Amino acid sequence: MRHTFLYLMEDKSCIISIEASIGGGSIALTADDELIAGWDGGNGRSRSEDVLPAIHDLLHRANISVDRIKTICVGAGPGSFTGIRIGIATALGLARSLGIPAVKGDILSAMASMADGHREVIATVPLGRGYYAFRRYTRSCDGKIDHTPIKAIDEKGLVDIIGTSSDSIVVLPNDVELTIVSDALRIDNLAFSLASAYARSKLLVCDEPIFISKP
Repeated sequence: MRHTFLYLMEDKSCIISIEASIGGGSIALTADDELIAGWDGGNGRSRSEDVLPAIHDLLHRANISVDRIKTICVGAGPGSFTGIRIGIATALGLARSLGIPAVKGDILSAMASMADGHREVIATVPLGRGYYAFRRYTRSCDGKIDHTPIKAIDEKGLVDIIGTSSDSIVVLPNDVELTIVSDALRIDNLAFSLASAYARSKLLVCDEPIFISKP
């Protein structure tokens, strides 16, 4: 379990971001696309009883009152079905209690946005039992970004795809053990990527959770 803290000016409003579908989950408190406080649940599984206490602990440690939270972002998948449900239920409940909006976002698009500037990006997250969800993003000359459908694939298939995509940068969670031939951007706090993408209007907002089944 890891924590990150920075000083925040008193007049700044904040975003709380929750990602509970990958590993032990992560939470980020951000302002102006800057990480103020972060929590990472490590390699375990997300548990509903851990998320709210972790949020309260972050706010307390960062000395931030709840009235400064203006938006909640939450990962809508792909990832663990149970984790997706935990994250969304927590975010919606907290948003209702605070009277603020909750935004559900595709974690792959958020991760890909962290490699902004690269022409081709492959974003991937583990689904468990040796399978991964991935999506390829391509930036055209006019700046428009196209993407393939999200697919589930085993580790060998993913490594083969990455190996034949020499012009692509791969974006993945930092603790994923995957042999990669091409360049890779490893993300420590996935929740921060959600908040950052939202702040930069690059988050693919979802009405429904993204449940991807393993083949």
